Amino acid sequence: PQFLVLCATFVVFELFWLIAYAALGSRAKHWLQKPGRATLFNRATGGIFLLAAGALASARRNTA
Repeated sequence: PQFLVLCATFVVFELFWLIAYAALGSRAKHWLQKPGRATLFNRATGGIFLLAAGALASARRNTA
């Protein structure tokens, strides 16, 4: 019974997030279709990835 509750909880939460992602994607589609916004979005997300790469490259490993 405990495993069934765990499975049911997982399915409910997963379906909620999939529906939320789909709704967000639908709204983002309309926003990104206006001229210049897709380019702005690509540049902003590319910059974020470059910042994350720089942070990872400069991080030191803890060798303890």
